[in-house]
Amino acid sequence: PTWQFLDPIKIELQPITLTKPYLIIDSSGHPHLFWDNWSGENAFIYHIYLTDQGWSTPAPVAQTLGRSKLLTPPVAGSHNNIYIVWHNSLNLGGPFRVMYAAWDSTQWGPEYELLGQGASTSINGMVRLDRQGVPTVAYLDSNMFSVYTYYRKWTGSGFTAEQMVKSPLYTYSIWLDMDNGIRFYGDSGNNTVHFSYWKDGAFLENDRTLPGKISGSTHLLDNHNNLHLGRQASVPVPGGNVSGIYHQCLKSDLTWTDEVILSGQENVQSSSFTFNDQLQTVLAWSTNNNQTITVTFWDGCSMIRQRELTLPTITSSNGWGEFVTAAQNAQSGKVCLLSKERYASNTLWLTCTR
Repeated sequence: PTWQFLDPIKIELQPITLTKPYLIIDSSGHPHLFWDNWSGENAFIYHIYLTDQGWSTPAPVAQTLGRSKLLTPPVAGSHNNIYIVWHNSLNLGGPFRVMYAAWDSTQWGPEYELLGQGASTSINGMVRLDRQGVPTVAYLDSNMFSVYTYYRKWTGSGFTAEQMVKSPLYTYSIWLDMDNGIRFYGDSGNNTVHFSYWKDGAFLENDRTLPGKISGSTHLLDNHNNLHLGRQASVPVPGGNVSGIYHQCLKSDLTWTDEVILSGQENVQSSSFTFNDQLQTVLAWSTNNNQTITVTFWDGCSMIRQRELTLPTITSSNGWGEFVTAAQNAQSGKVCLLSKERYASNTLWLTCTR
C-alpha cells in the first residue's frame, strides 16, 4: 500500500530493435535493458543500465563474430552480477553457436563459445544459478534424427567439459533447475505430457507420462521446480468474450493445479510472464488502453500478491503505448514496468516503484 512511482524515464533504443527488449533489475536496484538488432548489419546483443546519472551508453555485450540474437532472458546474481547466453550464426547458413558472457557489476567479461558447430537454426540455451550461486548452462541442438542437450557448469575460470544427453522423445522444452539437473517436458498428440529428469550423468526419470498439455502456453520453472503455465486467450464474460490471462501449475510432484483465470472482465491488451532473481514468477498484464498494469507475484504455485497500478501521466510524450514487460528484484524489492510510447515503437518509458 505504500508503493509510489518514481518519475517515468524515457529511453530511445539505439540501434533500434524489432523485438521486445529484456528488462532485469540487479541486486542494488539498477534496471538493465538488453536487446538485439537482428535485422541490422551489426547484429550484436546490446546493453544499457540506469545509474544515478542516467542511462549508460548502449554497448554490445561482446563484439561477437557473425549475427547474434537473444532467445532467453538474462539472469541476475546476488552482487550485481548478470549472466547471459545468446544464439549466434557465424554465416547466413551457419554454423550456429551458443555464446555466454557475465557482467561483474562494472564490465562484461570475455565471451565463451559453449557450442560451436550447432546443426539447427532453432538451437537454444539457458543459464541458471544453482543453490550455491554458481552459473550452470544447458543448450540443445537438433538434427533430422534426434535432439541432444548439453550441460556445463562454471568452475571459476571456465566451464566444465560438456555432458551430452540425448533428449527424450517428445521433448518440447528443457529447464535447468537449481540442483544442477535438467527437466525435460513435452507433449504427444493425445493430451499427454511426457516428463524426464537428468542429473549427475543419468536419467532419474525417463519418459514418465501424465495427462495434460504444456504446448500453447508460456511456461517457466520456478525455484521450487514447479512449472508455471500462462496464456492469453479468450475469456467468457457477461454479454460476450474478452482477452484474458490463464494460469496453471504443474507442481514438482507432477500433479496439476486447476487452471484459473487471473484477469477480470476488462480486455487484456498485452502480458508479460517472467521471473525475478530468486526464480519466483512475476506475471503482469495491461488493461484500460495500456494505462493500468496488474502485477502478480508468486511463491511456488501460490499467488502471494496482486497489485493493480495506474501508470502516472507523462506530459512530454504521446502517452503510454503497448506494455512490454515487468521486472522485480527480490533482494532490492524494486519493481519496474516498461512500456512503449504511443505511436513511437522505438521509444520506451520505464517507471519503477519505491
